[in-house]
Amino acid sequence: MRIIFLILSILLFSNCNVNSKKQNNVVEEISSLKNDSEKELFLKEIYTSDQSTRDENSSDILLKFGKNSKQYKEHLIK
Repeated sequence: MRIIFLILSILLFSNCNVNSKKQNNVVEEISSLKNDSEKELFLKEIYTSDQSTRDENSSDILLKFGKNSKQYKEHLIK
């Protein structure tokens, strides 16, 4: 029982460390933006990425099959 608890604890803490590193990378990237044109370009890239996943076909698949469906997951990979 102690071994299971120890393994779960290690996995939990290692996962938190990975998320923290990703967050630090994002913070560093944002901090590196010096002027308004760099900030604008960064926001446009986020917007473009966001909108590319929000196409009409995606909504139809989501409504028809559901969020956890195989079809929706396959569509997101494309």
